[in-house]
Amino acid sequence: MLTKSLVAGAAAAVTAVSLTAGPALADPPSGTVPKDTAAVGVGADTTQYLFDQFSTSWNKTHKTGTQFFSWDATNPVTQAQGDQIETKSACTTIARPNGTGQGKSALETNTTDPTNSKYYCVDYARAASPRSSSDPACTTGGICYVSLAGDAVTWAVRDSANGGTDAPATLTSAQLDEYLTQPMRFGLLAAPVPSGSDANGGAAPA
Repeated sequence: MLTKSLVAGAAAAVTAVSLTAGPALADPPSGTVPKDTAAVGVGADTTQYLFDQFSTSWNKTHKTGTQFFSWDATNPVTQAQGDQIETKSACTTIARPNGTGQGKSALETNTTDPTNSKYYCVDYARAASPRSSSDPACTTGGICYVSLAGDAVTWAVRDSANGGTDAPATLTSAQLDEYLTQPMRFGLLAAPVPSGSDANGGAAPA
């Protein structure tokens, strides 16, 4: 996740909210336009459902103060891409960002609320790819990457008591990485892919 320092505390706090506050709602609820004080995000579809639940849980238990909203990568009703959304009240509508790249661009644009320049129209972006060398530094006016979750890959084999296996009993991290990234060296036609991404940094279709 990418965020501006202005809302880093609010965004991080959401992760501590119980996820039992009701079913998640995609996009801000119908008829709701986030206020300029809200923390609003766009971007990759990879984590959008998690952020939908964060939003629902946070806003239900925090009736006052900063509200938290997440716009899905595509229209949750029509599945349209690039439809116009009003991220916050008074902010000019924009084409809905779809994916890490578009979400990051919307964040880096630094568009502010025309009625109050201390607030941004987009406060964070959901990202499915790491920081690139061209990204602004995590300083005033830049963007900060916050690790929300990570994948883990391990190795297990059948022991001799259960029939044994021809697979090696152990693999180093480097060997496991080689197996996943260079399958042809192991006689495989395709490598297992823990997670995929499309051209915009969202999840690859199955």
